[in-house]
Amino acid sequence: MVITEESVDEQIWGGGYWGPKGAIANALTLYKRNPERCRPLYETALYSSIGRARADGHSHRWKIPVALMRIHRSTRAFVELIPHMRDELLKSDLYAERCEVLTTRLYRIAELPFFVSREESEFYHRLADKARTKGEVAIREGKYRYPHTPPLFFITCGKLSVDKKHSAIASRYLDQAVEWEPKVTDAKQLARVRKGISELMRLLGNLDGAASWLEKAKTTPGIAPDTLAKLS
Repeated sequence: MVITEESVDEQIWGGGYWGPKGAIANALTLYKRNPERCRPLYETALYSSIGRARADGHSHRWKIPVALMRIHRSTRAFVELIPHMRDELLKSDLYAERCEVLTTRLYRIAELPFFVSREESEFYHRLADKARTKGEVAIREGKYRYPHTPPLFFITCGKLSVDKKHSAIASRYLDQAVEWEPKVTDAKQLARVRKGISELMRLLGNLDGAASWLEKAKTTPGIAPDTLAKLS
């Protein structure tokens, strides 16, 4: 089998992360061949695998030991890439897509108890804030390529605001995400947006709304298997 960026991307959407021929191993192979071009793909494989392992551990107790091992390995490998992300944030020409990705991933990694130290967590939160600031500017200036970028970005910003006890600000981000949701045309990304809206509503205490949006996410035609597996 010839390993390509497209084939690894399909493995990620399908949830096939682990093993000698899984998405992580294949993405690492491409990364070693061309670090500058393939680092984001390797980063995606690692980050997405953490979410899948967490979902597996939550849904099947007997999978918890393996899930914890996988989260640890992927987290530590992801952390090794963070210096490159820090350097990226020094650039002035980042599109909103990359800012959204960096904000989301750095925030979520910072929120992994037992897998990152307090000092690491604080540092990753600061980097996430920098990425968020750059993303807000990029979206205001229309520097995004896809219609799913703004709502995904607003969802992450809303979660960050909840974390900082700024519920009113989080609610405004939620409203913006909901407003953008009908503009998302890609089915895989639409399911992610709906999942994110549900999660943010839950964090804000709107459990009925969260349940409704979760059901919308689950029933999105064309939802990727990995996204479906991460829904709870």
